[in-house]
Amino acid sequence: MVTRTGILIALGHRVGRRDGWRGGVHRIGLFLSATALVLVTWLIVGIDALQERGEERVAGRAPVFTTDSTAATARWVERPDTVDTYQYLVLYVAPIQPEAPPPPGLPRWPERGEAFLSPGLLRLDPSGAVANRYGTFGGEIAPSGLRSPNELLVYARPALTDALGNVERRTTLVSGFGADGARSRTVLPGGRPVSDAYLLLVFFGILPLVALILVAGTGAAEGRDRRVATLDVLGAGRRARAMVILGEALLSTLAGVLVGGALALTTTVVDLRLPATGYVIAADDLATRRGWLPALALASLLVVVSLSAIAASLRPVGTPATSQRLRRGRVDVRRPIFVSVFLVGLLLAVYGSTVRGDWGRWAYTLGLLATLAGTPAVATRVATMLGNRIAGLGDSRGWPSALVGGRWLAARPGTLARVTAAVLIGFGLLVQAQILTTQLTGVERAAQAQAGRMDDSAVLVRSTGGIEDGGRLRNAFGPQRVVEGWATHDGRFVAVGDCVALAQLTQDGRCGLTTTSTEGSPLTAAGAVLAHGTAVSPGSLFLSTVRPEGELQGFFVLNPSGRAGVEEIKRVAQATTGMPIVRTPAEGILGGLASRARLSWWIYDFGLLALLLLAAAAGLGAAGSFVNQAHGVGALASYTGRYNFLVRVTWWNLTLPTVVVGILAAVTAAVLGGLLIRLGGSGSFAAGLLLAAVLLVTSAGIGAGLIAAAVAVGSARRWRPTGD
Repeated sequence: MVTRTGILIALGHRVGRRDGWRGGVHRIGLFLSATALVLVTWLIVGIDALQERGEERVAGRAPVFTTDSTAATARWVERPDTVDTYQYLVLYVAPIQPEAPPPPGLPRWPERGEAFLSPGLLRLDPSGAVANRYGTFGGEIAPSGLRSPNELLVYARPALTDALGNVERRTTLVSGFGADGARSRTVLPGGRPVSDAYLLLVFFGILPLVALILVAGTGAAEGRDRRVATLDVLGAGRRARAMVILGEALLSTLAGVLVGGALALTTTVVDLRLPATGYVIAADDLATRRGWLPALALASLLVVVSLSAIAASLRPVGTPATSQRLRRGRVDVRRPIFVSVFLVGLLLAVYGSTVRGDWGRWAYTLGLLATLAGTPAVATRVATMLGNRIAGLGDSRGWPSALVGGRWLAARPGTLARVTAAVLIGFGLLVQAQILTTQLTGVERAAQAQAGRMDDSAVLVRSTGGIEDGGRLRNAFGPQRVVEGWATHDGRFVAVGDCVALAQLTQDGRCGLTTTSTEGSPLTAAGAVLAHGTAVSPGSLFLSTVRPEGELQGFFVLNPSGRAGVEEIKRVAQATTGMPIVRTPAEGILGGLASRARLSWWIYDFGLLALLLLAAAAGLGAAGSFVNQAHGVGALASYTGRYNFLVRVTWWNLTLPTVVVGILAAVTAAVLGGLLIRLGGSGSFAAGLLLAAVLLVTSAGIGAGLIAAAVAVGSARRWRPTGD
């Protein structure tokens, strides 16, 4: 039995290599499909590894708070900060027991006025200003203390001795690190759940991969059909036919699996940096899943060769002369099923766009996937109808090229589906990616416009030291630059300072020994910043040189030096006050929104993966079309071998159908895009970009027709009758 199976596999390998250019295109497709399948499945495993290892490190550094001062080993307080609209955490720590181990990632406890920064944060500021913002730069945080190499984090020890003890919260005492229940299922920056990464992978990885496997698996189908039909005539069973097809696909698929496995193995040794986000994928994290690679490689090999064998064995059998009628009958039975998938998916997407919440999003997502998956079947149905119409037109008008081209297209509609599968899916993903990007960045652009109307003429400082911190700021910057903000018991907000400072808040230089309203006096840029930073209307701001009865809200340092002055204020505030939160109103507006907008960069990284897979599918589809055209019109050599005639044939059976399908794909993509806008309540896509894509497909269809005609000329001149 083993010998017979080996003979059949070897037979399949030999006859496959004799299939000329068609067999070559098919083998390249199998190679690329196997390589891509290994890498995409490795990406799925890698996302889980990155999430799990990152959460382990976050849990390992989480503080264990305690109210027992005798068990406490250190104090711990978190504060937010920003650099260039990037938000991050500053973890202020100070040991109570110097011999206690420091937090994971630190070689030792920081000294007073010293800080350790993550490598990702240092990369954001090549000038080095952020490295010295918290005092002396102690070094980099080791990978064992970071969620990922990209995390922005600071461990600092306040310069003031009693800063940590002045925090108004239940406790700042910790007994160690490694708190239970400190994990959260996030992997993307901005705290997005890991499910978002898998959702992007479905759209921009798995769906294009399916298109690539579809195109590769159905390539060179006519040659395999003849071999299967011959084996059937000789009495071979289904298993024997499958072994022959398996032999044809095995070596190419095995080579692809080995290359994909080698590339995946490389990622466990060398860190990778993604081009759009700059996200660094740690090789050490992926190395924990290295043992999965043999199983993934074997599974990918089995999937590709099995799909190839199943696709061939399920085709109708018969002699080459009679198989066409049987094949057409078989396709008519199955094709409505896939067309129904398209229609049901479209209806599901419409329904999902009308339902708010998670169910609406998932319904839309499933509908989108079903619609895109069913579009090749719709293209096949369109190709069949279009081919019959073209053939009928050629018959009635006496146009041989239209008659030949139309009948060729009607008999081989799957050829057009293979050529346009990548185009159909690519159009849909293009519009979806553009809308998702505008949804993520639209709010940030509005916030940038609002922030652009403010300057950095005043900087808000909130600290733990109370009025004493205000005195330190006045000593550092002078009383003419520091204003205190007070909330009174009767609901007013009062800016307190000397007259030189207060006069800089209104255009008429208003100041008084008693509380004075700013109503009727336009605010200066610094006054507007102060009003926005305290969330009061300009007319509700009061000025006074005397502190009122109320609660101190913070300090405003007037800044005449722009961005450079902001960094200087942050550095001085860290050195002279207790663990301050220092920001400008623009940073407050843009911080969270900019983080949300940067999530759109992930679309570009995943989109690059989709582009590579769809480009491979499109290239294979076009190459397969060329060689099928060349072989299919070979018999026309007995009629004419003129290039102009063959150009007209390829116009009818390749160029025109490609343009028609491209237009239908654009319409479908626009409809799905409109549903996504309806679902999200915002977003847009450029109709001009979609039109440009249609024009590109039109140009590609014209070029493909010309090239196919040129290839067909050479094939027609070499054609000789066979099988007589």
